[in-house]
Amino acid sequence: MAKSAAERKRISRAKAKREGIISAKPDNDTFRTPFFEFFNQRTEGFSDWAMYFDMAGLEAPEIEDDSDPKSLLGNLEQYDPYRGYNRSIGRAEIMLAALLDAAGELARIINDYKRKEVADRMREIEESNLSDADTRKKAFSEMMRFQKMLDQLDKQVRWSFPQWKVIGE
Repeated sequence: MAKSAAERKRISRAKAKREGIISAKPDNDTFRTPFFEFFNQRTEGFSDWAMYFDMAGLEAPEIEDDSDPKSLLGNLEQYDPYRGYNRSIGRAEIMLAALLDAAGELARIINDYKRKEVADRMREIEESNLSDADTRKKAFSEMMRFQKMLDQLDKQVRWSFPQWKVIGE
């Protein structure tokens, strides 16, 4: 049975907590300036933050106040996914975790698509008439190329990020 969006999100949050993607509640004695003020000073005018969303055809989220995190539709709050995340810094940390989860999910979907398409092309070659020597040679070359593609799709990639969690938060 397919999982609901809320169930997938609950599982994603649990995974993120296990993997240490989500940090603990921010320390209000240390982090006194509201994050949204710093964020807006930092991203004023041209910003890579907004540019990356624009490249994706999306509008960059704005962090304009110090309110707590909440879901867009309000459906996830029943699972209490934001426990320990307060104010705009908590919202930013939740946003980061969600963007990482979304990027990972999109990468998996793209990978599945490319695997399927390559497998379909390989199957077409296997089912074709290979009686001619030149056709066989070309088919063999294509199969090797497709196998290299599949080998590439088997690999994992890593991206480096600055640390955003601190011990003692």
